[in-house]
Amino acid sequence: MQKAFGIIELVFVITLLLLCITLAKPYQNNQTHRASQYLLQNILYTKNLALTQSTIYTTLSQSKWLKDMFPSIAQEILITKPMLWQIQFHLNGTYTKNSFSIYFDTPRIAQTTHYDNRPMAGDLIAIQGNNLRCISGYNNTNIADFCKNNAETSTRLQESYGVNLAITHQLSCKENKTARIYFDNQGKPYCGKTPTPLTRPFIITLSKNHHQKTFCILPYTGAIKKGEICYKI
Repeated sequence: MQKAFGIIELVFVITLLLLCITLAKPYQNNQTHRASQYLLQNILYTKNLALTQSTIYTTLSQSKWLKDMFPSIAQEILITKPMLWQIQFHLNGTYTKNSFSIYFDTPRIAQTTHYDNRPMAGDLIAIQGNNLRCISGYNNTNIADFCKNNAETSTRLQESYGVNLAITHQLSCKENKTARIYFDNQGKPYCGKTPTPLTRPFIITLSKNHHQKTFCILPYTGAIKKGEICYKI
């Protein structure tokens, strides 16, 4: 009787485990899908900012308002370089791994902060429309004052959705522990620490266990495609 009862218990436990695994799969797939949709929306938002908010300055007086807000900005650089909005993918760090930020890296006079390639104090960081939180997964110490303790936590994809972020790109895009895409005022994409025109698809993969979502930003046009087509171009 005890042996029979033990077998029944074993069958019951195995059934429960199979049920839990079956229920977990749709949840994992759903989290990957939600993360990919959220990231896709923010890439489109970055491109929209570039199309609508990338002012081209021709004189120093035109950029005076930025100088008043951020005294360290080098106005002479603003009138010689295009204003590029970027989405930066943070691929390492205790708090920033698998997260992203959207911002315009403002040029500053001090050599230590002149285009520092991180969303720092003085940079123009994108604001989320529904709650006015800063779209930045970077650390809370060096960020702009308005964004301290006011960052959108969903930008930290691993913490919020449990997904991992992987980037595949052309050699000129290569950076240390990060990757980024810029858009100009015509929607053309660039990549790398020094903005370089995209010539190959910039492929983004989000994964959780065996579930993954892939999409890419195409060169020249900045169009976004999903799935296998990214590897065939």
